[in-house]
Amino acid sequence: MDNLQVLLSNVTILRTGHDGGHLYLMGKTDVPAYGKTDAYCYFESKIAEREFESNWNNSDLVITSSRWEFNKGTGLSLHEISWSLT
Repeated sequence: MDNLQVLLSNVTILRTGHDGGHLYLMGKTDVPAYGKTDAYCYFESKIAEREFESNWNNSDLVITSSRWEFNKGTGLSLHEISWSLT
């Protein structure tokens, strides 16, 4: 699968209650093949989650993932993400 890179706006930090709790991101993006959609972004480790939390400044993000999927009902899921500030 090719890398997908998206601009994530209206970013919200969410948390699960499973496995001691994990942090993930929800936001809005526009993917040419699918249009404007919700996007859910998952980190590869708790270390990556903590690094994000300590460096994010409430701005939009550029998200890159080589493991992603689109579901018409829920939107875009991006796994093992890397990110940068816009």
